[in-house]
Order: sequence, then structure tokens, then C-alpha cells
Amino acid sequence: MASEDAIRLLFNFPDQDIGGAMKLACEILTADPEGGAARIPFNLFQFIYKYLAEIDGDISQDHVNAVLECLEQQV
Repeated sequence: MASEDAIRLLFNFPDQDIGGAMKLACEILTADPEGGAARIPFNLFQFIYKYLAEIDGDISQDHVNAVLECLEQQV
């Protein structure tokens, strides 16, 4: 699993939003071939999303829960 320092780096760019950080995380951590879907295990996605949302500070816990619940139904 990615270290907290590596995850912080994903969100440490001035113009980076949580969507961009999640996309980058998936691209870095996937075992899929380059140019593919960039899939990662849902539990890892969930961990990173929650962590980045906490760092962001503007995303409510209710929103985080709703997003993850919706995505989990699609997995």
C-alpha cells in the first residue's frame, strides 16, 4: 500500500483537485497496462479517497460516504 507521504504528494500540486489526485493515484498504482483502465482494488481506492478528502477539508463526510457508497454498488 502507498505510504502517507506518497499520498500527500499526489495532492501537493497547486492546481490539483481530488479528482486529479485520484486519477494520478490510480494510474500510478494500477497493475493494468499503460493506457488501460488504471483499476486498483476498491479498498485501496476508498482509503486514498477518504485520506485526500480529509486533507482537502472542504469535502463533507456525508459527501465522501455518498460517493463511496455509489461507487461500491458499481464495483
